[in-house]
This record gives sequence, structure tokens and C-alpha cells, in this order.
Amino acid sequence: MENHKKIAFLIIKSRKETLTEQEQSQLNDWLNQSEQNQRLFKRLTDESHLRKLAEIDVKAERKEIMKLYEHKMHELGRGVHDRYRTYTWAAVSILGVLGIVGLIFYFNKSKEASLATIIPESKTTQTSKPLPLDSYIPGKSEATLTFDNGLNVLLDTVPIGSPIATIGAIEVVKKDSGLIVLSRTSGSANINRITDERCRIKITTPLGGQYQLTLTDGSTISLNALSVLQFPASFNERERTVFLSGEAYFDVSNEISADDHTKKPFVVNVNKTQVYVLGTEFNIMAYQNEKVMKTTLVNGGVKISNGGVYKFITSGQQAQVDKKGNFLILDKKQTNINEAIAWKSKEIRMNQATLKEVLHQISRLYGVEISLDDKSEFNELMNFDISKDEPLSKALDLVQRLSKGTYKYENGIIYFAI
Repeated sequence: MENHKKIAFLIIKSRKETLTEQEQSQLNDWLNQSEQNQRLFKRLTDESHLRKLAEIDVKAERKEIMKLYEHKMHELGRGVHDRYRTYTWAAVSILGVLGIVGLIFYFNKSKEASLATIIPESKTTQTSKPLPLDSYIPGKSEATLTFDNGLNVLLDTVPIGSPIATIGAIEVVKKDSGLIVLSRTSGSANINRITDERCRIKITTPLGGQYQLTLTDGSTISLNALSVLQFPASFNERERTVFLSGEAYFDVSNEISADDHTKKPFVVNVNKTQVYVLGTEFNIMAYQNEKVMKTTLVNGGVKISNGGVYKFITSGQQAQVDKKGNFLILDKKQTNINEAIAWKSKEIRMNQATLKEVLHQISRLYGVEISLDDKSEFNELMNFDISKDEPLSKALDLVQRLSKGTYKYENGIIYFAI
């Protein structure tokens, strides 16, 4: 109980942004113990849920959680009893402490206080209703950072300005909402210390999530939804290599090799395709559910390799590679750069797109599952534009009008049919 009380107070101080460095480290340690802790923290600090739950009786909720626990044990059997009991008691204890402390101050951007009581994630996940259609927010700043040693960090649980890990002389810090930075520092904080700078890091974005990071060489990468980027904390002297699935925008810095004083190439591995650059800006779209991988060059030049075949593109061009490794190069007149990078501005810009391509984009941007009826046939291509912060219903209504289809929203899923 004492440990749960301590965690509860750390959560309160986290939301008030008054944690000391040592307290932040303690909270990080608790978060990294399990994904359940991370989900519980997220639930306890989600203002949209807290406002709805402001009138809930804490004592009554504790009783309900224990009823849920007994019912769950009956369903699962004895094999998982201890593990589930530990998590349930943790939720109940933290809830109890938060109830004793009373209403907690939560601050919005203008620092005006709002008040709320808390119920734990184990309760709300059982009874929570699907979000209203227009409550889906496009391009939320959400991602998970995973290190070689098994450390997992849910980035939206980390306060802005807080160090996440120290890898040799490299510090990983959340600089802003939706931004982490890796940089060398002489005064690294002793938080989640890893000694080997060759440690590989993976950043993963969920459906509807986006995130940006700055690597130790100064290159900046923006990651779209449902994407994974793997990279080392520190690059070697010959080249800078990363691995991508999904979609990302790269702004690659020039870096000189200490060995031969030449520019170090930056290599993006995407399945069987490699993109080689020195210093340039480009977008790679490589989702498995799309027919082709697209590399769109904003400026500079890149070399693309697949199966021993090499192609070069320059500013304003786009290279497409299909599942069989066949290339198609689009010149400047055929390439729409604004369309390729619209997601960075939380927009959708599509010309001559299929219905499936449009629905994929809507699903990724708004973070909502969309199911297209297998019997639906719509072979016409469409032009589709949705500006920043437009509600989901407007996007769906536009698709419905363009395709002459219908949609319905049930249990958090959008069902679309022609």
C-alpha cells in the first residue's frame, strides 16, 4: 500500500509538473515495469475521460473493481490469479490514495485548473463506450520508444523536458509534445542508463499517432501513423543506417566521416528496398496494405536499390516500387509533393486515388478502424481533400458523396459499403 501511495503522489506531481529528477526516475521505473502500468497511468491522466468521471464516487468504484476482479478470476481460472490480483490491488490502492488526496488539479494550456476524480483503467476498459464519431483527433502525438534492453516508454506519459534514457554520453529527452531529441551531453542525467551507444532503439506509432525525433547527427524524422523506425543511438563512422516500415518524412543532415573526411551516406532500409542519401529531404510511404512503396524527393538527390536494380531521382520526382520490385519513376509534372507530405500538416490531399487508398488515409490520420465491404466495387478514381482539424464526419461524408456509398458507425468501427 505504501508503494501505491507513493506512485499516486508521483502521478499527481507529474500532472502539476513539479517532479524532481529523482521522482521522475522513480515514476519512469514504475511505468517501465509493465504495459499495464503505462495504460493505467494514461487512463489516470487523460483529461477527456477525467471530465466525464468527475462525479464518480471513489469508494463505490473500489467496490466495483473488486467485484470485477472476482468475476475475472472465475473466468480465467487459477493460473493467472496472482498476476491479475496484483494489478487489481495496485489499481484499487492508487485509486484509494487519489480519493484521499481529493480532487487533483489538472492544467490545460492556459494553466486554468480543472478538477476530477479518478477511476482505474481495469474498470473503465470494461464499461467504456466507443468515442463519439467527431471526437477522433487527427494526428495525435503518440508513440512508444523501445530499447535493446527491454525498456519500453509510452511517450505521451513523459512530461515535456524530461530525460527518458542515457545511453553512454547520449541523452534521450522529450523536448516537446510529439518530439524527442537524442544529443551528446557532458552532464547526462542518470536515468535508465545504458552503457553501449550501439544500443538499437525502436519508435512505434499507433493508428492515428504521429511523432518526430532528432537523431544524434542532427537529422530530423517525422513518423506517420502505424509506423516503426529502428535506429542506433550512435551511428558508425561509415554510414548511417535506419530501418522503416510505414511512412516517414526525412530531413537528413550532412555529416563528414572522421575516417576519410567524405560525406557519410544515410541509408533507409524498407523491406527489400534501400534508399541512399547524403543530405536531403524526402518522404517514404511503405505500408504493407498499399500496392507500391513511394519515395518522394522534396530536394536533393537519392539512389534507390531493389534486387540489384538502381534508380536515381532528383528534386520534385517520385519513385514507385511494387511488390515484385518493378520501378516507376514520375517526373516533376507527374509528382504532387503537397499530396505526398500532406499528412505532416494533419491533412489529406489525394488526386486520382482509389476508394481503398482514401479510406486507408482517413483511418491512419484519425485513428479509427474502417471496414470496407468485400462486395463493394468502385473502380472510379477520386480527388479527395480534407484540411487540418476537419471533423471525421466531414471526411466520411465527402467519401460517401464521391463514391455514392454509405457508412455506419458501430462499436468504434466504421463500416463502409457501395
